[in-house]
Amino acid sequence: MHRLACLGAALSLSLFAGQLAAEESKWSVRAGVAHVSPTNSASNTDAGPIEVGDGTNLGLNLRYAFAPQWSVDILGALPFEHDIRVAGNEVASTKHLPPTVSALYHFNIPGALDIFVGGGLNYTFFMDEQLDGADLSLDDSIGPAGIIGMTYALRPQWSIGADLRYIAIETDAKVNGSDIGTVDINPWVFAATLGYHF
Repeated sequence: MHRLACLGAALSLSLFAGQLAAEESKWSVRAGVAHVSPTNSASNTDAGPIEVGDGTNLGLNLRYAFAPQWSVDILGALPFEHDIRVAGNEVASTKHLPPTVSALYHFNIPGALDIFVGGGLNYTFFMDEQLDGADLSLDDSIGPAGIIGMTYALRPQWSIGADLRYIAIETDAKVNGSDIGTVDINPWVFAATLGYHF
């Protein structure tokens, strides 16, 4: 009986310690589907009005909690591929990577739900620009970014989440080395993720 009581106490202590460790966890990593939907605001160039299509790929986040209600979030992803249309006709394509660093404020909500807002800075790399019969070049972009989102704890170390970002992305476009104007992409980025806290 004494051994059984000791075993029960040890088990309870172990579960409590695991829960406490999860609550004090400072690092988390998240992975899931990210969808980039450009707003294509005011992109009239020498080649005509330019629109950039949507793109979907694997999104990744690394997050560090440096205070009870504050964390730093680093957004990464596999390259997103986008079709480019001029005057409604698909003529080109490009890929991009949008690493973004944001500071997040987490609202103090009791329970498993965590809601947060934040803002930060984005740097977008363009690559693999393709244009039939000509050389297309898109300059890298730097600009502000905002985010709102939530996570829901499934177990002490696992959670699901969703977030919505707005990222200011604009790029100067060149064809055969000549400037044709600025392309304003300015996308909404939606992500649904699974997170692990450690």
